[in-house]
Amino acid sequence: MFIFLLLAVLGRNCASSSSEIMRSSCEMAVPKCEFLQSKDCVGAVLPYRRTAPGAFTGDIVHQQDIQSSLQLWKALRTVPHCWEVVQPLLCSVYLPLCKVDDTSNLSLVQRPSREQCDIARTRCRIVDLYGGWPDFLKCNQNHFSNGCLVSMNDTGVVLNYNRFHALYVFSYLYNVFSIWHVLLLIVVIKYNKKLADIL
Repeated sequence: MFIFLLLAVLGRNCASSSSEIMRSSCEMAVPKCEFLQSKDCVGAVLPYRRTAPGAFTGDIVHQQDIQSSLQLWKALRTVPHCWEVVQPLLCSVYLPLCKVDDTSNLSLVQRPSREQCDIARTRCRIVDLYGGWPDFLKCNQNHFSNGCLVSMNDTGVVLNYNRFHALYVFSYLYNVFSIWHVLLLIVVIKYNKKLADIL
């Protein structure tokens, strides 16, 4: 009985520690949070009240300048398969969720998702043809973190969780296998089918 209780306590402590590690990897301390001047983010309504402008965007630190910069990305609306993934990425980088931790009284900002960034870079290759991505939207930057997808499902901004992971797997396979590998695979399958019909 004593051993069972000891294991239960240890398990709870380990779970708590794991939760703290995950929280610390997905959040970053900032000097302060600001109330959003506008909840609009390139057509999406943000489901929170506070943000930390300039946390990830370098010299762009004022909300008015951030809104102006966001407008430059609206042209990607004409590329739907790109826009559906880049819009939530832009919102999470330019106007990230910020909150004050009740325990530590620290202002904490939500770090953007590296997986989401990878998908956007894969599906928005057109950006590379027209000036490229700013440094703060390059997925190798330290402010991007793994497993930190922020849900905004009530706004329709962020993709359904399962669909997001399906897209991530697709993007990974797309990067690993070029279109020539796919075409070769199709030819081999068709050739084997014809050979089977003859035999």
